[in-house]
Amino acid sequence: MSYAEIKRSPEQVATDLAQLRSMNWAEVWAGDGNSPTSKDWAESLGWRLASLDPDNNLTIALLSGGSLTLFRHQHSTRFEQALAVAWKLRARQANENRAVVEQALAAWTNYYQAAVRALGSPEHEPRADVVGDTGPSALFKPTGSSRALFELKVNLASSMLDGVRPGSASIRVLIHPA
Repeated sequence: MSYAEIKRSPEQVATDLAQLRSMNWAEVWAGDGNSPTSKDWAESLGWRLASLDPDNNLTIALLSGGSLTLFRHQHSTRFEQALAVAWKLRARQANENRAVVEQALAAWTNYYQAAVRALGSPEHEPRADVVGDTGPSALFKPTGSSRALFELKVNLASSMLDGVRPGSASIRVLIHPA
């Protein structure tokens, strides 16, 4: 039997995305080099620092209750990408992999609709299936002065399709500099 690690409901993700869309992403991408501490920097943006990993990547808590990990350029105070995992399902046995993919695709629809409510229409209408080892994804272009490109995608662990090992699938929000 597979098990789910649902972190945020589609409605919660829509709230998170609406908050993130209004951020000053130029300031976010510039990083925390001008602040005394990463904690001070996060607070200046209205966030709370949740953790700092050994590579100095930050996980921050959003006012909406979600969390976001900011990944740094190597050896830099600048950030190059942000990631939030909204939903995850793991197979306990390899024969559950197909069911995990089917459940991820079913969940994708609700998360996609939530993203459209928060971000507007995507750049291209996404496909709703798996091609090779790639799940569906949607790219939302920045609007106005935003310097962030939002991507919603189904991520499949490499073990999902080999049929030998149990795998996992997740629905992720990635944010890239625009």
